[in-house]
Amino acid sequence: MNKTFYTLLFALTLFGCVASASSVKNVPSSPAAEIIEQNSNEMLELVTDMEEERVQAIYVVVISEPEIITAKPPKK
Repeated sequence: MNKTFYTLLFALTLFGCVASASSVKNVPSSPAAEIIEQNSNEMLELVTDMEEERVQAIYVVVISEPEIITAKPPKK
């Protein structure tokens, strides 16, 4: 009885796997070069948008008193 039950359960599981595998549709994916080019174009658009919104930087330079630094050769 158990052997018959397990055989039927295994057959039903195997049938379910085959049925689900046969229903999968293989859609050809676009080539990698097209994907890279698309991503590159999107990045360029993003950069140009960011350039338009960017605030110009203001640099502040603080000049202090000059220091004299002397270097001595290492002692042997």
